[in-house]
Amino acid sequence: MSSTDDEIKVETKSFITVEGSGYKYRFSRGLLAHSLQLRGLPLDEAYRVAKKVQTVLKSKGIETIKEDDLREYVKTLAVHFFGEEIATNYNLIEKWHGSSVPIIILISGAKGTGTAKIGELIAQKLAIPTIVSTSIVAKILRKMISPELAPELHAKSYLAFEKLRPIYSILYDKVLVGYEEHSRFVAEAVEALVKRALDEGISMVVRGEHLLPRFMSSEFIKHPNVIYVTLRTKDEERHRSRYCGYFEIERMKEKQGNFPEIRKIHDYLIEEAKNRKLTIIDSDNTQDTIIKLNELILERIEMIFSENGENTTPLIDFDISDIHS
Repeated sequence: MSSTDDEIKVETKSFITVEGSGYKYRFSRGLLAHSLQLRGLPLDEAYRVAKKVQTVLKSKGIETIKEDDLREYVKTLAVHFFGEEIATNYNLIEKWHGSSVPIIILISGAKGTGTAKIGELIAQKLAIPTIVSTSIVAKILRKMISPELAPELHAKSYLAFEKLRPIYSILYDKVLVGYEEHSRFVAEAVEALVKRALDEGISMVVRGEHLLPRFMSSEFIKHPNVIYVTLRTKDEERHRSRYCGYFEIERMKEKQGNFPEIRKIHDYLIEEAKNRKLTIIDSDNTQDTIIKLNELILERIEMIFSENGENTTPLIDFDISDIHS
């Protein structure tokens, strides 16, 4: 056996390095496709664009590419294949992810309106890793504040009226007074949490029934980096079905009995949002809700960059003939 036969041929696969601001990473077709999917492309089309990008870069012998250049090239392909809107959204979100601009999304709504599901889906779509449930905040506060000091906090929001202390309120409905007193501590704690997140440049989604604007400062709610929405389920029977459907059959009758209080809180939150001219999004159809919320978020991100004098249009021209190569 000759020495040539003994040699083991090792094929070294070349890879493309993407350079960001102070960091580097290896180009991944799968990650790019996933990113495009989150921006609104169907999965098969997202892989089509990602594969085309990889093919062109390799054919040009590119071993290193700046992140901004890669983003603009992807946008050029996306415009050609899918139109300006999707391409612009991709460019805008990628620019935001590459910045230190925090976005806080507050999703208010009564139980059964879909705050948990909508919060999870929009966080996934925008790749926001932090989701805060106001129910968890309430649970933490119960460990810190005794029932003697805040009995309403230690009851369920829709049954807090059963624990009401003698207090003054402009409301005449005991269910709503109880709900207010239950939510007061949580809303104030959420505002403090979000202000800290803004200071540290952390994006997050906060969702739940305790986001009552009455107990949050208008400066906070109208902060340019804070997006506050209230979910509304117009169809009462659909709302009832959603709320009761969260529970096992043996608990369903009990929850059915509490639904009038839940619906009353729902209507109160909607009225509060209207009075304060805050955004209300119908949540009867989950897909439509996500589309509307996503549009609102994109508009806000674009506004922030525009006010900061930053351009969100392409900086570099790529040869469109590459698409057909």
